[in-house]
Amino acid sequence: MTTFTSTREYDLFGPWVDEVPGPSDIPRLYRDHAIDFASARLVLKVPRNIDRRDATPDMDLYDHLLIAGPDALQVLSRLTPTRKRGPAGSSTYTSREVTYTDIVAIHDSVNLLDATLTITGRDASVVSVQYNGSAAKPITALVDVVRSTFKAGHPLDAAPISARAPLGERDAALMVDFKNAARRLPGLTPLAWHERRTLRPLQGGLAGLARRVALVGSRATLHGAILGADDVAIEAFGRREWIVRGRAPELSSGRLVVPTATLDAVEFSAHPDYAGVAAVTFKSGAARTTMHVPEHSDVLAVLTGAFSNG
Repeated sequence: MTTFTSTREYDLFGPWVDEVPGPSDIPRLYRDHAIDFASARLVLKVPRNIDRRDATPDMDLYDHLLIAGPDALQVLSRLTPTRKRGPAGSSTYTSREVTYTDIVAIHDSVNLLDATLTITGRDASVVSVQYNGSAAKPITALVDVVRSTFKAGHPLDAAPISARAPLGERDAALMVDFKNAARRLPGLTPLAWHERRTLRPLQGGLAGLARRVALVGSRATLHGAILGADDVAIEAFGRREWIVRGRAPELSSGRLVVPTATLDAVEFSAHPDYAGVAAVTFKSGAARTTMHVPEHSDVLAVLTGAFSNG
């Protein structure tokens, strides 16, 4: 029987994403990486997706170290060693950095315990961090910290919607998500919303018939969303995916943040498969970020009114 001497890293290990306030709290895998805590806006450590009972003191227990520095977000990510349970020191890590001025989209989504933070750069590069959905609060704080670096951009001039929750009971959680963000970001204003709706495939030919057959017993739903904005970003609060197949209850949440200062253009087109759905594509450099909204909706009207001429 193998025994191990306990370590501080092991004693504190759990599904939580924790702040790293100083050098003594850096996971040992990343301790050779210099961090200027005096200038760092926020430093977080993201644990491995393993049960506590499967962890041992000799393992490297953190998959990511997220460093929001003065000018850029740096993501250190553990590379899996050949041995599944390699001892400390057998892992290595990669380092990726994206400057705040090059960030063109942030998408944070949670589906029960499965959560993903995705940062898209102007060159279309993507940094993705998976984490436990029960630890969403520190990641939300990180998104807000990064968002605070954005410059003022294209304004969205539209009358704000009523403060009364506009969505049905099944989507009331989306309004809660928006209101929580608005408390943290006083300038964030709700501009438009749309409810969920069941979709029908486009008609026509064998392709249309195949789409209709595929939807039998597995309907497609365009889920509800709330569009908000302030002087630096557009935000959309919805589900993890805009369009979801199947009849199971959808319990996920998603927050898309698009800084308007980095936008080159916004493109509008019809969805290739479903009737009554518009694709809104935010174009920034080589990157493309797309959301789907109903045609003839207030959300589409706000976006086309703001961007159809430029």
